Amino acid sequence: MKHQFLGFISIVCSLIIFGACSEDSNFRYSNSQVPETINYANLDDITAIVEHGDDLWIGTFDGLVQLDQSTGAVRFYNTANSGLPGDQVSFLATDSSGNVWIGIWDGGLVKFDGSTWVVYNTQNSGLPSNNVETIVIDDSGSVWIGTSGGGLAKFDGRTWTVYDPSNSGLSDNFVTSIAIDSSGNVWVGTWGGGLAKFDGRNWTVYNTQNSGLPDDRISSIVIDRSGNRWIGTRNGGLVKFDGNVWTVYDTRNSRLPDNRILSVAIDSSGNVWFGTMRGLGMFNGNRWIVYNAQNSGLPDSRVISVVIGHSSGVWIGTGDGLAKFDGNAWVVYNTQNSGLMGRQVESIAVDRSSSVWIAAGDGLARFDGNSWVVYNTSNSGLSSSRVAAIAVDSSGSVWIGTWGGGLVMFDGSNWIVYNDVNSGLPDNRVSAVTIDSSGNVWIGTWGGGLVVFDGYTWTIYNKRNSGLPDGRITAIVIDNNGDVWIGTWGGGLAKFDGRNWTVYNASNSGLPGDWIRAIAVDSSGNVWIGVLKSVFVGGGLAKFDGNTWSIYDTSNSGLPDNQVSSIAVDRSSGVWIGTGDGLAKFDGHTWTLYSTRNSGLPDSRVASIAIDSGDNVWIETLGGGLTKFNGRHWTVYNAQNSGLSGIRVASIAVDSSDNVWVGTFGSGLVMFDGERWIGYNTSNSRLPNNNVYSIAIDSGGNKWIGTGNGLVKFDGSNWVVYNISNSGLPDNSVYSIAIDSSGNKWIGTGGGLAKFDGSTWIGYNISNSGLPYDHVRCIAIDDSGCVWIGTGGGGLAKFDGEEWISYNTSNSGLPANDVYSIAVDNSGNKWIGTGGGGLAKFDGSTWIGYNASNSELPDDFVTAIAIDSRNDVWIGTFGSGLVVFNGSNWTVYNVWNSGLLDNLIYAIAIDRNDNKWIGTFSGLAMYDQGGVVAVK
Repeated sequence: MKHQFLGFISIVCSLIIFGACSEDSNFRYSNSQVPETINYANLDDITAIVEHGDDLWIGTFDGLVQLDQSTGAVRFYNTANSGLPGDQVSFLATDSSGNVWIGIWDGGLVKFDGSTWVVYNTQNSGLPSNNVETIVIDDSGSVWIGTSGGGLAKFDGRTWTVYDPSNSGLSDNFVTSIAIDSSGNVWVGTWGGGLAKFDGRNWTVYNTQNSGLPDDRISSIVIDRSGNRWIGTRNGGLVKFDGNVWTVYDTRNSRLPDNRILSVAIDSSGNVWFGTMRGLGMFNGNRWIVYNAQNSGLPDSRVISVVIGHSSGVWIGTGDGLAKFDGNAWVVYNTQNSGLMGRQVESIAVDRSSSVWIAAGDGLARFDGNSWVVYNTSNSGLSSSRVAAIAVDSSGSVWIGTWGGGLVMFDGSNWIVYNDVNSGLPDNRVSAVTIDSSGNVWIGTWGGGLVVFDGYTWTIYNKRNSGLPDGRITAIVIDNNGDVWIGTWGGGLAKFDGRNWTVYNASNSGLPGDWIRAIAVDSSGNVWIGVLKSVFVGGGLAKFDGNTWSIYDTSNSGLPDNQVSSIAVDRSSGVWIGTGDGLAKFDGHTWTLYSTRNSGLPDSRVASIAIDSGDNVWIETLGGGLTKFNGRHWTVYNAQNSGLSGIRVASIAVDSSDNVWVGTFGSGLVMFDGERWIGYNTSNSRLPNNNVYSIAIDSGGNKWIGTGNGLVKFDGSNWVVYNISNSGLPDNSVYSIAIDSSGNKWIGTGGGLAKFDGSTWIGYNISNSGLPYDHVRCIAIDDSGCVWIGTGGGGLAKFDGEEWISYNTSNSGLPANDVYSIAVDNSGNKWIGTGGGGLAKFDGSTWIGYNASNSELPDDFVTAIAIDSRNDVWIGTFGSGLVVFNGSNWTVYNVWNSGLLDNLIYAIAIDRNDNKWIGTFSGLAMYDQGGVVAVK
C-alpha cells in the first residue's frame, strides 16, 4: 500500500477537536443548486479544515491558508514564506490557547501561535515519524499525534510518550484517526489493524474478526453527545458503535453514495455529515440527504474533509476547492480559471510588434494586447492544429513547428508548409525552432535529429552522421558566438560550432541529468540549462560558463522545484525559471519566487516563458492559461476572457476509420480525425449530458455513449437517447459499456447492469441476480463470451449467461473490492485494476497481485487498463502516470519524463496502428513508438 494516500483520506473532523456549534433555527437542508463563487488562489485539493474564532484554517497540498471569515482576508503560508517544513498539509487542530497544530506529510508536526513556528520532527523530538496523519488535543492540553509508520504519540508540552505494537496494545503503526470520549478514553483508528480503545492503562482492539467492524482500515472517528462512535472505513461504509451494538451503513442498505468514507463530522443537532469519493452526505438517524457536483453547488464530488462551523454552516474541503453550505445556499472558494487550456500551450514567442504568439494543442493564437486571432487547420494554411514550437524571424515571419504536420512559415498573408514529402525535413514532428543571425532556421525534430534550412538547402544532423547524441530534440539556442546549443531527450546537451560537436552529459560533466527541457544564454555568454526531474535523476538548473558548472536545486538555492521546464533571460540578465512549483527570478545573487501563494500567478506549474521588448514576462501554466507580468501587475488570459479553452478526458474509443472519440467531464463528446476536432454537447446536439463516462462502438459504426443522464446511440447523423423513463436502463448514470460478439450491449450503471439486444432490455441487480453490487464501474467480455463486471465496492463478477461467480477479497486473490478497470489479454488472462489494492492478474485459477510494495507499479490506484498487439499491459493510475508491463519489465511514463499531460489517467484506448490514446485529467495524449505526445 502506498501510505502517502493516507494523507489524502484520513481527515477526521471531530467535535472533540473543533467544538460544537449552536445551530441556527433557519439551518435547513435543501438541494440548493446555484453556488456563489469567491475566487481565491491555492484553494484546490483541500486536505484539512479547522475553525478557530473568525479564522478558518485550511490545509492543502500546497501549504496552509488562513481565511478571516469576518473580513474575507486571506493569508497563505508555505515553505517559502514561513516556518513550515513542507507544503503538504495532512491535518490541522487548534488548542484552547489558539495555537494551530499542523501535520505535515514528511515534515513532522508544527505549532504556530500566530507569529512563531515551532517544528517537531524525528531529529529534534520524540515524534516517531515525520508523516503526521491526525492530531487531537485532550482536556489537559496534551497533543495526541497519529503517524504513518510510527504509531501513536502523546506530547504534554515537555514529555513524549510513544505507543506502537511493540510496547502497547496498539494493533498497527499506521494511525489514521483519533477521538477522545467524555471518559477520557482514546479511540484510535488504524489503517489495517482496526479500531483500538485506550483507557490510559489497557488496550481493547476491535477488528473484523472479533466485532461487527466491516473493514480494518479506518479513515475517521467522531463521537456524538450520546457517546456513539461514528467510524468511517476505507471500503466498509459508515459504522455506528454504541459500546455494544455495531450498526453498519453501506450502499446496499442505505443511501450512502459510496463505501469509501473520507471524513465524518456531527453538528449540534446530532446530524452526521460524511464525505465520500462520490459526494457529501447527511444522516439524521432516519433520513439521508446526498449532495454531489451534479445536484448541488458542491464544486467536486470528492469530499475530503468536513467541519461544522461555530456559527452556522458546514465547511467542505473537496478535490476542487472549498465550499460552505448553510442548509440553503452554497458558497464556493476555489482557484480561478481551473481546468483551462493553459495546460495545452507548448511554447510562446514575441514578435517585433510585441504581439504574443502561442503554440497550443489545438492551433496557433496571436494576441496583440487587445484582440485574439486563432489559426487552425479549418481557417488557415496551418498543416496541423497540434502546434509545438514557434520562432519569429527578423522580417516578422512566423515559423511554426507542428506535431505531425511538419514546419510551417507564415508571413502574415501566405502559408508555406514543409514536410517530409516536399522538402528535406526528415520528420514531421517538429519539437523546436530557432533562427540564427543569418536567417537560417534551425529545426529540432522528435526522432529525425536536427535540421538547418537556409531558404534553399536542408542540412540534416543525426546520430549517424554527426556528434548529435540523440535524435529527439527538445530545445535549441544560439549564443553570441554563433554556437548552437541543443538539448536532447536522454542524450544530454550538445554544442555545435559549425564544425565540431561537444557533448555534455551526466557522466562527463556537471550536468545533473540527460533529459534537457530548456536552454537560455545570458548576455555574458553563460548557458542556463533546465533538466527534468525523473525517476533516474533529481533535476534542477545548471549554469555553464564554458569552464565551470554551477548547479542550483531546492537543497542549495531558492529554486522552488527541481522540475525545470522553461528559462528566459531579461534585458538586465535576470534569469526567469519556470518550475513545477512556481516561477523564479535569479539575478545572480537573489532569488525571487512567484506562485499562486504570493502573486497573481494562476497556477504554480509553469510550462513556458517568453519576454517581450518591454521586459514583460509572459508565462504559460499547466492549469491557468496565459499570464503577463510587467513587474508589478499580473494579467491572466484564459478560456473565460480570451481565445483559450480545454478539456478533461473521461473515456476514449477508436472507430474503424481511426477516428478518436473522446468523452469528457463537463465538455461533452469530441471526435478527432487526426486533424479536425468536432465537439458535441448539450447545446449543439441531442447529447443529454456533458459528462461522458463511457464510449463503445459496434460493428455497424454506431457510437454508444454513456453519460450522466442516460445512454445514447449515435450513427453519425441521428441521436437516440435511452433513460430510465423510456427504456429498461436501471439508472441514468452510465459508467461502462461493452459489446459482445452477438452485438448485445452490456451497460454498467449506478443502479445495476443491463443487457440490450437492440429491442429487449434485461436488468441485473443484487436483488434478482448474482451481481454483488449495483454500482457497475467497468465491463469486459472474454473470448468465451463471459461477461466480467467490476463493481464499486462488491468486487468482481463473472457471468456466462446462466451462472454468476463473484470474486472479492474474502474468497479470492482480488486485492480490493473497488474495481475500476478490467482487460482481457491475448492469452485470456484477466487484468483487474483496483482502487487501493493495485493490479491483479487472474488466469481462471491463479491470482497474481502487483502493487507498489512488491513490484514497480508506482501507484495502487489503477484506473484504466488496455492490452496492445504485443500483449503488453498498459496501466493508468490515479496520480502516478502511465505504466507498461510486458510480463517482466515495468516502464513508467509521467509528466516529468515524457509528453504526458497529467499523471491522473482516466482512460486508455489502442487503435489499429497500435497507437495508445491516453485520457488524462488535463487532456488527451497519444503514444506512438516515438514517445508520449500531448494532443489536447
